[in-house]
Amino acid sequence: KIFVTNEYTGVNYGKIEKKEINILSKGKKNILYFGRFIEVKGIEYIVDAFRILEQEKRRTDFVLNIIGYGPLETILKEKVKKSNLHSIKFHKPIFDINVKAYIFSNSHIAIVPSVIDSKGNAEGGPIIVFEFLSAGLPVIASSALGCSKKLIKDQLTGKVVKMKSAEEIADAVIELDKMINSHIITKQSVMNEFDKLPGYNNQFNILKEAIDYVVKRS
Repeated sequence: KIFVTNEYTGVNYGKIEKKEINILSKGKKNILYFGRFIEVKGIEYIVDAFRILEQEKRRTDFVLNIIGYGPLETILKEKVKKSNLHSIKFHKPIFDINVKAYIFSNSHIAIVPSVIDSKGNAEGGPIIVFEFLSAGLPVIASSALGCSKKLIKDQLTGKVVKMKSAEEIADAVIELDKMINSHIITKQSVMNEFDKLPGYNNQFNILKEAIDYVVKRS
C-alpha cells in the first residue's frame, strides 16, 4: 500500500501576525474542530461528547466551533439539530493563515477525534496537531492517530483518548479545562513543548512512525 502525506509546512502559528475574525463566542470557552467533514475524522463523536457536556453534565460554558467542509456536513448538522444542542456552531472553511492564527490562539482547546473508518483507512501524521500546538492550543486527540502519543503529552499539551469514545472526549474537555484554569497548562507552556517536538525539525522520524502505524493496520 502507498501512504501519502502532506509535508508539514513549518508554519508556527504562535509567531505570525493574527487577523481577527468575529466567529468565536464571547464569554464562552471556545473548543475547536478544524478540518474536513469525512468519516475518518470522527466528528460525530465530538457531537456526542458535547451532547454529554450540555445535557448530562450541564456545562453551558463550552462552545464547540466546527470549522470546515465535506460530504458529511448535512448529516452532522441534522445530528446536532435532532439532539437539540445549542453549544455547537458550524462555520465555513478558513484558509487564510493569519485568520487561522487568530482562531487557534484564541480558542480554549482543540479536538482531533480521528477514527479508523469503515474501509480501514486511518490518519498517520496529523499536520493540524502541529499547527494547534504551535499556537499554544492544547489538543485532545484519539488513539487512532498514528503519532498522537508522540506529539501529545498528558498534562502538558493535551490528552489522548480512546477512539470513538464520546465519554472520554467529554471527560478530557473538563479535565483540560481544570488544568488551564489552574495554570498547569498555559499557552506558553504548550508552545514551549511544541518547540521540543522532534517532528517539528525532523519530519523523517515522525513520517516513519506514521508509515509503520499504517503498515501494521494493513
